[in-house]
Amino acid sequence: VRAPHGDNPPVRQLRVVVEAEDYDEAVRFYRDELGLPEEEQYEAWAKLALDAMSQAMALMTLGEIGQEEGNFKVASSYYEKALKVGEELPKGGYLNIFEMFRARIRARVLGDMASLHAESGEVDLAMKELNETIALKRSIGQDDWTAQSLIQAADLAHTRRDSANARQLVEQARQIFAAAQKLNHVVNATGFLAIIARDEEKFDEA
Repeated sequence: VRAPHGDNPPVRQLRVVVEAEDYDEAVRFYRDELGLPEEEQYEAWAKLALDAMSQAMALMTLGEIGQEEGNFKVASSYYEKALKVGEELPKGGYLNIFEMFRARIRARVLGDMASLHAESGEVDLAMKELNETIALKRSIGQDDWTAQSLIQAADLAHTRRDSANARQLVEQARQIFAAAQKLNHVVNATGFLAIIARDEEKFDEA
C-alpha cells in the first residue's frame, strides 16, 4: 500500500491481510506508525463521544425546564454539569473526534447559559458567552448554528441599544443564510434589520 501524497486525501480506512511472525507488532505498526486505529477502537471512541453528547443534551433539557420555571440556580447547575461532561472527554481521538464533540457540547451549553444570563440581567456575561459560542461553531463548520447564535447575539446587542453591533451581527447571519439558501431566515434577518433602522430613525433603510 502506497501512502497518499500531494493533494490526495488521507487514508480513512484500510483493510489488510497480515502474515507476520509477530501479529501484535504488525498491528502496532499500522496503528501507531501509520496512524490507522483498529475499527473496534474507532467504534468505541465514536460511542463514547455520542454518549457524552446525549448526556449533555439531557442535562441541558433539565436546565431549560428549570429556566422556564424561573429557577435560575437549578438551571445553572444543570448547565454546569453539561459543560463538565464535555470537558471530561479524553483528548484527541482519531480525526480529533473528542475535540470536535467537546466543542459541540460547549457551544450548545454556552448558548443556553447566555440565554439564562440575559434573562437574569447579566447581559455582559451573556454577550461574552455568545461570542465564544459563535467562535466555537465557526471553528467546527456549523454555519447554520453559527448564524442562529449571531441572531441571538444581535438581539442582545439591540436590547442594550448597541444598534451598530446588532446590525453587523444580523448582516453576518443574513449572509450565511443566503449562502445556504435559507430564504425564510433571510427574510427574518431582513426584517430585523428594518427594526434596527426604524429604532435609529433611519427610515430610508427600514
